[in-house]
Amino acid sequence: PARPPYSYSALIAMAIHSAPGRRRTLSQIYQYVAENFPFYKKSKAGWQNSIRHNLSLNDCFKKVPRDEDDPGKGNYWTLDPNCEKMFDNGNFRRRRKRRAEASTPEGARGLRGSP
Repeated sequence: PARPPYSYSALIAMAIHSAPGRRRTLSQIYQYVAENFPFYKKSKAGWQNSIRHNLSLNDCFKKVPRDEDDPGKGNYWTLDPNCEKMFDNGNFRRRRKRRAEASTPEGARGLRGSP
């Protein structure tokens, strides 16, 4: 199978977005990715390291502790509500932010180097 056209952040967001309560454990995120994208089921474990890396470094993903009456291992991961807009209507392809200075005539001139 071909590699899916999604970033690891997008794969994580899809997994979280599809879950009841919009939260999943790390293990559940791995399971979602492997079940929905056969490329990762046959692939070595390197992609799991990339998932962990993205969860810990991307501010869009928030760790939520388990409730006391929820047995099991590990915390849940959720999407920060401020990051929901990063994904196009469920398409989950990351949109690039436009540079603020490029949206003004002054900034645009400065970027192009013309007076």
